Amino acid sequence: VTTELVFSGVLKTLSLEQVVALISCLVWTEKADGKIREDLQGPVRTLRDIVRRIGKTQQDCKMERDIQDYVDSFSPALIDMAYAWCRGAKFSEVMKLVPDIFEGSLVRAMRRLEELMGQIAVASHFIGDVDLETKMNEAREKMKRDIVFAASLYL
Repeated sequence: VTTELVFSGVLKTLSLEQVVALISCLVWTEKADGKIREDLQGPVRTLRDIVRRIGKTQQDCKMERDIQDYVDSFSPALIDMAYAWCRGAKFSEVMKLVPDIFEGSLVRAMRRLEELMGQIAVASHFIGDVDLETKMNEAREKMKRDIVFAASLYL
């Protein structure tokens, strides 16, 4: 799915905050409610279309896959959180956006999100997409701050 997002050009058309918000759908595996920001409804629809197409291909290859379950596994629950975090919101403010999610789960998801952006940046470098590589590295820098990326909580 990530490869399809990179090659489809969806990530190139979005702002840093929107890229991080959209990619958050790839790292969140827990069930949670989440609304989709108006400016990301189109990209999320594209993501779901990509996932649906991949699920259909898997079925065509005789892999057992419930396409709707596969599409639903890419949850938009953290879109607002990721967007706000990249815009400089404090951790306490972000937690208010997702009150039904534990702090540790959110920290883990944010770290995974930053790691995935790093992997996309490396992949972008290897395919020669300097603009996407730069965008992903800038987004990572916006993510890496505050208590979420502290080396230890025991200071």
